[in-house]
Amino acid sequence: MRLLRWPRCVGPRLLLLRPGAYHGGRPDLLGVAAMAVHAYVLVHAVPGRAMEALEAVRKIAEVKVAAAVTGPHDIIALVEAPDVPQLGELVTNKIQTARGVASTLTCVVVR
Repeated sequence: MRLLRWPRCVGPRLLLLRPGAYHGGRPDLLGVAAMAVHAYVLVHAVPGRAMEALEAVRKIAEVKVAAAVTGPHDIIALVEAPDVPQLGELVTNKIQTARGVASTLTCVVVR
């Protein structure tokens, strides 16, 4: 089997295509998907600070929608990240450290 070699500037661009997608008249030869990852983050707030936590979570750029809810969690946020590792960084470095947030549970969207 003969491996194809692409110049360094071409390979990274091919990785950004969806499998089977055409970009500029060229098929995605690698079949590697780099689709955004969506997740619902369920947030427990520090008692008495749910609204403060909600406002802090809403200010995070990757948070598309955040709402205060009833039930076992105080806030549900829909977030978007480029990939799973960056989703993890978003949750641990931004959401979990937001003012008023006590803990989180992340549910990745699969379909």
